[in-house]
Amino acid sequence: MTKKLSIYLEEDLAARIEAAASEAGRNQQQVVREVLQYFLDAWLAGERAKLEGFRQMVGQMEVRGKKR
Repeated sequence: MTKKLSIYLEEDLAARIEAAASEAGRNQQQVVREVLQYFLDAWLAGERAKLEGFRQMVGQMEVRGKKR
């Protein structure tokens, strides 16, 4: 999981979260992982939405440029 977390977070922060999860009980580890996954997925969805908005803006600029 540390490898997946390090994609989204700084390496040090990912390692600290993983260490905290390993100290917790098995059920707590699962909860920590699910919560992290939820927030990472939400963040990634936001980034994708920003990228899609940027693509649409560039597409509109290209269409306007071709009309001239």
